[in-house]
Amino acid sequence: MLFYGTGGLAFGEIKTTGTMTGFTPAGLAAASIGSSSTTRAGWTVGAGVEGKITQNWSAKLEYLYMDLGRFGSGPFTLAPASAIAANVSSRFTDHILRAGINYQFAGPVVAKY
Repeated sequence: MLFYGTGGLAFGEIKTTGTMTGFTPAGLAAASIGSSSTTRAGWTVGAGVEGKITQNWSAKLEYLYMDLGRFGSGPFTLAPASAIAANVSSRFTDHILRAGINYQFAGPVVAKY
């Protein structure tokens, strides 16, 4: 059995899209659609275990936690004359669980003198 820890840099693209509907002070219906996209860098940390099944086969199970930080966008307004606007703020985190089976093509390295 091999127990291990891992960590490092994580990056990803975050896309948000929102629709806001309402009425202007004059009573007219108004709508606004807003979207934004950004690539963020963050961090990841995790742990795993891997063990031999046979001489050439092994199985693994790994967990990762990823944090890309806080992302804000806006303000989005309904209309130029409207007093209604919204700002959006989100925090992006993710939990990842991976399972795998590996095949080792060659046997162990043996030094020959």
